[in-house]
Amino acid sequence: MGPYDEEKMQKWRNILRQLIDEIEYYEILLNRVKDHVITLRKQDQHRKASIIQKLFRKRQVQKLRQQRNELQRQKQELDILQKSLAKAEENKQKNQYVTSQQLTPQRQNLYDQWFQQELAQYDSSLRRR
Repeated sequence: MGPYDEEKMQKWRNILRQLIDEIEYYEILLNRVKDHVITLRKQDQHRKASIIQKLFRKRQVQKLRQQRNELQRQKQELDILQKSLAKAEENKQKNQYVTSQQLTPQRQNLYDQWFQQELAQYDSSLRRR
C-alpha cells in the first residue's frame, strides 16, 4: 500500500471512530430517554393511583352521606310514628276513660227502661184488679 492508501485508510478510520463515538453518544442519550420514560410512566402510574384513590374516597363519602341522609329520613319517620303512637295511646286512654264514664249512664238508662216497664206492668196489673 502506498502513502495515499494509508491516508485514505486513516481518513476512513477517523470517520468510523467518529461514527462509533456518535453511536455511543446516541446510545447514552437513548438510555437516558428510556430512563426518563420509565420515570414518567412511574409518575403517571402514581398520579393515576392517586386519582383513583381520590375518586374512591369521594365515592365512599357520597355513599356515607347517602346513608346518613337515609338514616336521618328514617329517624324522622320513626319520630313521626312514635308521636302518632303516643297520641293514639293518649286518645285511647281518653276514650277508655270517657267510655267507662259513659257506660254507667247507658246501663242506668237500661235499668231505668226496665224499671219503667216493670212499673208499667205493675200499674196495669193493679188497674185490672
